[in-house]
Amino acid sequence: MRPSITEQLDGMCRILEETVAPEIHSGHALEILRSLVSNVRMLSKNWHSVPGFLEWDNGATVELLFSARPDVCEALRHRIDAALAEAPVNQTDILAVDVFNEQLRQLTTECLADTLTAPVREKILQHLSARTTRYPMRLSGATPKQAR
Repeated sequence: MRPSITEQLDGMCRILEETVAPEIHSGHALEILRSLVSNVRMLSKNWHSVPGFLEWDNGATVELLFSARPDVCEALRHRIDAALAEAPVNQTDILAVDVFNEQLRQLTTECLADTLTAPVREKILQHLSARTTRYPMRLSGATPKQAR
């Protein structure tokens, strides 16, 4: 398929850098544009890693929720069961997989606020640390300062 997602994102960066940037005369606006271009470049390089990351994260988080399930209150246990029963069947439906990931992360957060055994809590915290390290969509570039 042409242009590919990567080609489209790279083309946007080229247009922003070659056509838009020279027309910007405000230092603050130019700083914002450079930050945006940097982040579009990050998307271009990493978008393809998101499905694999979500597959790994969802699988690990489901296991963690099963481990936490006996320790949490009944209402949370029912919400965990309901979410897991509605897991997306089609793993190529990235939007559904991403929504499922959001649900799993919310439930994990609620589990941490509930009463968990120390080993289960530690497993969840280790996973969250690993998740942070593996997340492929890290914003790049400095955050623009506020205009003066």
